Amino acid sequence: MLGHDASFSHIHAVNLTQSKNLLVKKIGYLACSLFIDNNSELLILMICTIQRDLQSKNHLEVLAALTVLTKVCN
Repeated sequence: MLGHDASFSHIHAVNLTQSKNLLVKKIGYLACSLFIDNNSELLILMICTIQRDLQSKNHLEVLAALTVLTKVCN
C-alpha cells in the first residue's frame, strides 16, 4: 500500500475468510495472501480457517483454501 502501514486491516481480512458468503471469503483470502507474511501471529488463525475449508463439501471453498495455501504457507 505504497509504503503505508496497513496492519489494522490484517485482522479484518482474516475475519472475511470466515464468512459463509463465498465471494467475501475469496476477497478475504486474497487480502490475506497480500498482507500476511510468514512471521505474523495471525497465520495461526489462517491455518485453522484453511483446515476447516479444506474439509468442506463445497468444492469452491476447497479451491479457495488451496489457492491461498500456496501463497501464504511454505
